[in-house]
Amino acid sequence: MSWLNSVLSTPLIGLRIVPDLKLAGSFDSVFAEIFTNKVQSNPRLDISTSSKWDIELKSLNGLRHHVNLENIICEYKYNVEMAKVPGSLPVPKTIDLKPFSELMDECHTEIHQFTKAIIDAGFEVKISRIGIMARANLDPSDMPPGIVKLFEHLSAPWENGLVKSQTVLLANLAEDETQLDRCHHHINMDKVEESPQMDFTLDWQRVFSDPKQFTRIDDFEAVFSKSITDSMDYFEKVGEGIL
Repeated sequence: MSWLNSVLSTPLIGLRIVPDLKLAGSFDSVFAEIFTNKVQSNPRLDISTSSKWDIELKSLNGLRHHVNLENIICEYKYNVEMAKVPGSLPVPKTIDLKPFSELMDECHTEIHQFTKAIIDAGFEVKISRIGIMARANLDPSDMPPGIVKLFEHLSAPWENGLVKSQTVLLANLAEDETQLDRCHHHINMDKVEESPQMDFTLDWQRVFSDPKQFTRIDDFEAVFSKSITDSMDYFEKVGEGIL
């Protein structure tokens, strides 16, 4: 079982696509069925637009989408709703936490659906980067061994260690003539406050030397699924400390 399933963690998956002017002219019709189905199944769906070609969807179940001519993004963020208490201040409602792997599968399905809509409409999808992110809120006193090891390494120059840190580490993981795999490691730790916490984010990216072109959804899914598998393998290595 992934260490991400045992902590408060959420995913984000994003495709960086090469803008297509032909798609711009059909943007509404390409995604019309998806948007209609989501509105019908979720009457409280929040829809915002900054332009005709830039749409954001936020649902109460936590799924969020951001689609424009350059990006297809799906992420999960827990929505905290407040419950009224007679004679007192409102209190947060209880949230049912889901395993990270389940949320990742949901985001995977959503990205597949939007990409399929573009291909089914007769357009080519050109992808320059696939990004997969894991965001975790950790208890500094009970972290996975690999993250403990990483933080001990960062703390090594000081006899008493670190009590607060905002750090970004970018590592190139693998590279050949067709693609580069890299990962940003965001560490935001604070032991000064009354309730110590650490926000730990892994932002894994597969950057293609030349944009990958897809006219068949099966071809896209093969590349997409491989990226998700490789990113999850790396996330596990980070948690175990076997980089």
